[in-house]
Amino acid sequence: MVSPREGHLQQVYHVFAYLKQFNRSKLLFDDAEPTFPDSYFHESNWFEYYPDAKEPIPPNMPESLGHAVSTTCFVDADHAGCKVTR
Repeated sequence: MVSPREGHLQQVYHVFAYLKQFNRSKLLFDDAEPTFPDSYFHESNWFEYYPDAKEPIPPNMPESLGHAVSTTCFVDADHAGCKVTR
């Protein structure tokens, strides 16, 4: 999200092509900030597996403008699970 690349734009095109083909689908944008209890998250230390991992940030990256954005996604993990409505 911070530094999108051309491949990300191609994926956006795929999303819109999907929405065009299946016109009963929709994207929902809600400006409410979701809150999740800390119990939803499991603390993991990946340093043992990736000791030299660093986030690649381009040196010429522009400064952020405006307000911070939080992105949350809901996915229907039970795709076609209901034999009546799938």
